[in-house]
Amino acid sequence: MKKLLSILPAILIMLTIIPMVAFAGNGPMSPVTYPDGNTYNLAYIKFLEIDENGKFKYDEDWNCIGYPIFADAKEHNDALNGAVYDRASNTLTITDLKAENLVLETNCMGDDFNLNVVGDCEMAQIRIWGYGYGGTLNIIGNGTLSVNTKKLYDNAIILYPEGSNSSLNFGKNVHVNLYAKVDAAKIIDATYTDADKAFTFSNGQTYTVTKSNSIRERDVYYEGYESSEIENGTSASYTDKVVNSTDPEGFYGCSKTTKYDGEGNVTAAGVTIRKLVYNEKYNAYFKDPSVEEQFLTDEEFGESAYSYSVDGDGNKDSFYPCYIYSSTYQIYTDGKGNLYAIYKEWSSVSEDKCAMIPKKIIDGEDELYVFTLDKTVDISTLEPYTEKTILDDYYTYTLTGTELVYQGLSEEAHIHTYNSGVVTKAATCTATGIKTYTCTVCGATKTETIAKTAHTYKTATTKSTTAKNGSIVTKCTVCGYIKSQSTIYYPKSIALSSTKYTYSGKVITPTVTVKDSKGTTLKNGTDYTVVYASGRKTPGQYAVKITFKGYYSGSKVLYFTILPGVTSKIATATNSSAIKLAWKAVPGVTGYRVYQYDTKTKKYVTLKTTTSTSCTVTKLKSGTSYKFAVKAYTIINGKVFWSSGYKTITAATNPGTPTLKVTAGSKKATLSWTKQTGATGYVVYMATSKNGKYSRIATLKGNSNVTYTKTGLTKGRTYYFKVAAYETVGGKTIYGAYSSVKYVKVK
Repeated sequence: MKKLLSILPAILIMLTIIPMVAFAGNGPMSPVTYPDGNTYNLAYIKFLEIDENGKFKYDEDWNCIGYPIFADAKEHNDALNGAVYDRASNTLTITDLKAENLVLETNCMGDDFNLNVVGDCEMAQIRIWGYGYGGTLNIIGNGTLSVNTKKLYDNAIILYPEGSNSSLNFGKNVHVNLYAKVDAAKIIDATYTDADKAFTFSNGQTYTVTKSNSIRERDVYYEGYESSEIENGTSASYTDKVVNSTDPEGFYGCSKTTKYDGEGNVTAAGVTIRKLVYNEKYNAYFKDPSVEEQFLTDEEFGESAYSYSVDGDGNKDSFYPCYIYSSTYQIYTDGKGNLYAIYKEWSSVSEDKCAMIPKKIIDGEDELYVFTLDKTVDISTLEPYTEKTILDDYYTYTLTGTELVYQGLSEEAHIHTYNSGVVTKAATCTATGIKTYTCTVCGATKTETIAKTAHTYKTATTKSTTAKNGSIVTKCTVCGYIKSQSTIYYPKSIALSSTKYTYSGKVITPTVTVKDSKGTTLKNGTDYTVVYASGRKTPGQYAVKITFKGYYSGSKVLYFTILPGVTSKIATATNSSAIKLAWKAVPGVTGYRVYQYDTKTKKYVTLKTTTSTSCTVTKLKSGTSYKFAVKAYTIINGKVFWSSGYKTITAATNPGTPTLKVTAGSKKATLSWTKQTGATGYVVYMATSKNGKYSRIATLKGNSNVTYTKTGLTKGRTYYFKVAAYETVGGKTIYGAYSSVKYVKVK
């Protein structure tokens, strides 16, 4: 069944330009875990479709069309009829597979990849990646395999050891026919490796392998170099400078652009406009990442604000630099100590190629090369430079020739003499190992299985913090198998039994309750300890520190407040214009604040702040009721703490003094007096002599009841009278001063 493969340029670039390091824990065809913890499924086996010219085919989304035999850590044995993969032995078996229009590409991550040939099989090319772990290929079986019979490619097999060991091995019974282009004269290439880790042959035959210097495949910058690239279906030549009439100070680059569909048909033709910025470090212009590039058809370009820039001699200014990924160049010399770079895929130095002067730049840990085109160099006079290279330890190894025919070896020709054996696949706790014995005569191999090892467990505890869960994980240190795992839920709720207390004269010790995010109560002494601030008796603020222990880490400080006590009962003393308030002292306070109730705003307003236990309020209206409150406070370290409550009292000033008038009548006396504001009523007193004893003769209720007639008096006798106003407030009667004494002689 045909499936689509998305070949990500970024991954391929990463594979070719990143220095290879061996990551610990890599297993057969397993994902790679980088030192930063990220994991990628880089191992794969796939067949890719090509056209009659050897170009890969793409769908409308620019995904390469092909057949994934192994991808995303899974076998897909229904992908291509005649191709079956066994992950345990890392063996791809092809049976009568006619795949002359397919390229086999693998990235086996350091395994010995076995290609088992059954029957008559054919394919266009084989590419084996190693990604720092090696790219060994074992062609085994008893069938016949022909590669690159149409000679579409320079090489029948390309090994990419990428700085690691790589071997090409032929089984004793398999027949292999490899072909290369006649002008290429290279059957097998091993690129991006060094002298100690080049590929070798271990099939008992000897082949001549040559090496040539190369620059390691890396990001490369160019100055003034005309080139082109294919990017997402767009062919672009970055050659021309253009100007923008709406932005005369800006720099722009123009590339001829032809867009294609998946079948190679032209869908649009025009130019791509990119704004450029100058980079002083590399003395070159590069695309401005903040401005999106713009595609214009030829017609749109002619009508736009852009136009070609022409220099003084009439030639188009070709200063725009190209940025090419993963390119390898061979070095040539003029014999005078000058070195020049020429792209390695050019089979020879010819008239239509130009020399470039390479310059290495170290940018932190990265190595970059700035190439400057030099058209003045006669490259036909250059010779390959083989003594050393820009990067001394990287080379390209080539098996020269146009074809290689391997007919296998006869078992009957000799008696196998095996060596002591080499562990080709180490045993782990998840898989058996393999020990391989090789015949020193013909290279034939035999294997034996090495039993699995036991898991090596280690328990790692990550303590919970006050904001994040912890964990207890028991895990195999070899294969990563997790035997058990539990979560330590973080202490989400940390609270005191109360945060406010009123002074009682005793030490206050609130209890601490801690619950995790699942609602489970943690234990004091086991999961945490509590330390209280000293004192905790007088009013003020006190700290409680909770320090976690055991499976928990971190600490938290909570606070509680002891407020001053509430003022005790307030006593009053009054007159007609003042009220004196007095209360009992509250222990441990700094002072008191006296408030008066405002009947308009219906709020208590501050009258006075005092350290005394009494306060006299003056300039009050006579016979008027007032409400007061007293609140205690204390100051500790500059912070004010108020009592949690306060006492209130309602008091009134004494009524005013009436002005009395008495009129004598027949055996009676009539009294009248002035009305007093706020009075509840009046009391009338009488005596029979000036200094005699006064007796209350009447209690009159009502503020306006200001007359009284005393009857039944003795004719000719003199009587003495006085009157006082009274006011009832809160069940208590307050009397005003007596009026002046008035007397009359009764008629």
